[in-house]
Amino acid sequence: MLEDEMKATPAILLVAAALTLSACSTADEPSEANGSAAASPAPTSSLMPSEPVVPSTSPSSSSAPPASTSSPDSSAPSPSPSPEGEGEELPESEDQESGAPTVPTGKAGATLGLADFFEPSSDWEENRYEVAGEANVSGISAEVSGHDESQAERLELRLANNFDRLDFTVGQANDSSSSDQTMVVQVLGNNKQLDVQQVPFNAQQPISVDVSGVNAVVINFYLEDSSTYGSVNAVLSDITAE
Repeated sequence: MLEDEMKATPAILLVAAALTLSACSTADEPSEANGSAAASPAPTSSLMPSEPVVPSTSPSSSSAPPASTSSPDSSAPSPSPSPEGEGEELPESEDQESGAPTVPTGKAGATLGLADFFEPSSDWEENRYEVAGEANVSGISAEVSGHDESQAERLELRLANNFDRLDFTVGQANDSSSSDQTMVVQVLGNNKQLDVQQVPFNAQQPISVDVSGVNAVVINFYLEDSSTYGSVNAVLSDITAE
């Protein structure tokens, strides 16, 4: 009996040892798992670097400031205001606008032109014309269609009481619209009538008037017959003051 128990004892010890080893291995597995978990580093957030972040000195495309518009250089000297009126274009005076306020005595006996008249209207022009049987007549001309003094084309000379006689020739240009009109030429000196002449088509009429003591001479051109319609081109030539 004792012999049988002694034979059975090693077997029991082996079973006990196997159970002990099994229990130990089962108890060690969680520890190994825990150890593995402890050994692996915990994930860290990308927003919390392990080292301090040094700000970048070079601007990135996303942080670049918006383009600024060019502004005046504050270091450049600003222009100082000019004195009042300096550099401004001044309006012309009446004498500048008139062109020739008076006929100078140095032009005595010389042929006068459009520039010698006082403020002529834009209706008058200076050129060469054909009058009656004469071509290339150098003079000044305007279209005349009015039938009285209020509708007349007019020219004015300022003589400043320096001349005694005014001479000129008047005719109707060959290219006038009408050839059946008689043109009236009226000469006023200081608002008083000095002379009046009728000038038909195909004629050149010389006129001479005394202008002693006369400052302003006005020459009016209009048509004689108010019952007809038409126009003529008056031509004034050979104008002299002596």
